[in-house]
Amino acid sequence: MTTARTLLCAAALVAATAAVTSAVTAQKDLKDDHARPTPQHDVLDNLWGKWHYAVTIESGDGETVALTLDADYRWALGGRFLIGRYDGHVNGALFQAREILGYDSFRGEYRSVWVDNNTTAFTLSTGEYDARKRTLTFKGVQDDVEKNLRDQPFTFVYRFVDDDHFQIQVRRPGPGGTTVKTTNVNATRRGTGDN
Repeated sequence: MTTARTLLCAAALVAATAAVTSAVTAQKDLKDDHARPTPQHDVLDNLWGKWHYAVTIESGDGETVALTLDADYRWALGGRFLIGRYDGHVNGALFQAREILGYDSFRGEYRSVWVDNNTTAFTLSTGEYDARKRTLTFKGVQDDVEKNLRDQPFTFVYRFVDDDHFQIQVRRPGPGGTTVKTTNVNATRRGTGDN
């Protein structure tokens, strides 16, 4: 093999190695970008801690139910997910629910997974934050077991009032294709996640 040919082969090998190394590094960097908490996770810090919920539920027949719940939000898995824990009583019956909240940096959206002791269903929703309004709005579909209806659309909005107060409003389908407010929550901080 001539010296020129050897140098060309060596140069080609160096270039190919550099290209592969660059691609692997880019993939690792991209993966790392989606592996760590992001500035968007900071929005969820508004929920961190222990809360007292004053809840008003409006049924379709005009009846209103008022109840209270205790809520506790804690960070999990290195600050990637916020776990909400809700405990109380509804009409004398024990009510428990859990929610996992987070920001999916790969998809560029907030996500929520909700489960409770009234059903075996999972409720999934996606959301976005409006910094000007200080609202985090989630949309999804939910099964209405009582009415035997699947995939009923709903919206719930967290509105951050100040460090010690936030509100939640839930809207669901109403008569004639409208959406109606079904649940209001006024949350008051009762402690940090540390105590």
